[in-house]
Amino acid sequence: MSIAEIRQLPQKEKFLIMEALWSDLISPEENFETPSWHALELQKTEQELKQGLIQSMDWDLAKNTLLKRFE
Repeated sequence: MSIAEIRQLPQKEKFLIMEALWSDLISPEENFETPSWHALELQKTEQELKQGLIQSMDWDLAKNTLLKRFE
């Protein structure tokens, strides 16, 4: 099924598909392998936060900022 086809579905069907996808994505974590670079990036971000080089942001604000950037 393509994205274009999904866009044509009723909202209820879209939610059912989204729930099925989410369930599949979060099922057994042992099947998910975290990339090695991920831990390094988390450490880097933590250091920058401690040093005051970056600030944390409320999730809703961050999400809206990103949405506006890609409009």
